[in-house]
Amino acid sequence: MKEKDEQKIDEILQIVLRSSPGVRYVILMDRTGLTISFQEKFKTNKSVYIERLGAISGAVFQAVEEQGDMVEYGNTISQITEYDKGFIFSMDVIDGIISVITDKNINMGLIRSIMLKYKDILANILQRYLKQDTNEITEELRSLFDGNQII
Repeated sequence: MKEKDEQKIDEILQIVLRSSPGVRYVILMDRTGLTISFQEKFKTNKSVYIERLGAISGAVFQAVEEQGDMVEYGNTISQITEYDKGFIFSMDVIDGIISVITDKNINMGLIRSIMLKYKDILANILQRYLKQDTNEITEELRSLFDGNQII
């Protein structure tokens, strides 16, 4: 099941990546900022550290959530950061965050729309996917403390 979940995540990230010529990177991370999966359009000599980019995007999104809580605006649906040469779109997927990094000349409505389209699907996959990891870790910890093991 885990392998199917990973394939489905990659398929969705590829769809988002191909949705517009200006999309450069699509990153899915958990709430700790750990990159679960990513897709990139071009590999260049100017290396982008995807793990670091994902962690920062996740932290920024969670800071925006906290900011919204402070002014009692409710849940954060999405966050858009505009730069001189592009945008970073981030959206909550319950147990994770998806970030789409784009050039400046993109259709913002299209990017937001495609993120909304796949948000719930990714949320469902992530809940199942991360639960599997938790179950595996729990079993490993149990085996460490099993009295029948010889050290």
